[in-house]
Amino acid sequence: MAKNILETQALKGMTKEQVKTLLGKSDGPDGSDEWSCFFGLRPGFDIDGEKLIIQFENNKVVKVSKVQG
Repeated sequence: MAKNILETQALKGMTKEQVKTLLGKSDGPDGSDEWSCFFGLRPGFDIDGEKLIIQFENNKVVKVSKVQG
């Protein structure tokens, strides 16, 4: 799912509320303009997942990047 989101830039221009509806609550602090969303197993298991970092400006997604596990 993370790969598809990056390739299609599906989140670009979405509001925080739209992203929350699609992906769920961010792992970061409320009110932040940088959200992290984790896909897969949490770090520390044999197979690590992927984390998307979603950056907002003026309540709209401006950048999405991926961080391994």
